Amino acid sequence: SQPDSQQKLTSLNQNLVVLYDKYVIPKEKITDYRTEWSGITKSTYSKNNNNNNKSSIPIVSFQKCQNEITQLFASISNKNVMVVGHALENDFDALEITHPISLIRDTAFFVPYMRQVRTKLYSRKLSVLSSEELGIDIQQQSSSSSLS
Repeated sequence: SQPDSQQKLTSLNQNLVVLYDKYVIPKEKITDYRTEWSGITKSTYSKNNNNNNKSSIPIVSFQKCQNEITQLFASISNKNVMVVGHALENDFDALEITHPISLIRDTAFFVPYMRQVRTKLYSRKLSVLSSEELGIDIQQQSSSSSLS
């Protein structure tokens, strides 16, 4: 994990029901919260934010998150879990987990979503895909949330 690595993990099912939504305490000291994109600040991790507000998002250790996500992705209702996301390699690397490649669908490499420059294909940003395909603006500079 990097000092400015993943700090929050959210997982949804195919019906957009939240299955997992927690702040993660990285293994190393955070040097850049990337607050303008994530909405996360040092105070996000304060004990007051986690224990005294029942509506707050839980804060878990890296190891707990890693274990919970590994279990979640192992199977749901005894069925294999298809993981769909954008640039998932980065997320799997940050969590230090793997998932069968046959059960991964990554929009960063889905040809219809890629941009072509001459003869090469390039991944488009998730924020661009979200705006163009879903009409939802995400990852805008913000002081409180990564969703607008």
